[in-house]
Amino acid sequence: MKASALFSVQHFKDLCIWLFWLSAYAAFCVLFTHLLKQLWALLLDSTFEAAFSMLAAFIAFICIGIRIVTEKWR
Repeated sequence: MKASALFSVQHFKDLCIWLFWLSAYAAFCVLFTHLLKQLWALLLDSTFEAAFSMLAAFIAFICIGIRIVTEKWR
């Protein structure tokens, strides 16, 4: 009697892809937090550049989050 596999090959590939994007998102969150700390210091010196950088990072953060949640990255 042959035992059935817990995951199929396609399920394993999907899991690997999902874990890759999850780890990329976690790394991006860490970098985004560091960026916010740096931008907070920049707000004291140059308001326009810091605000623009913060806005760009926030938009990228939201877009990556939406792509992961809605699984549009496949």
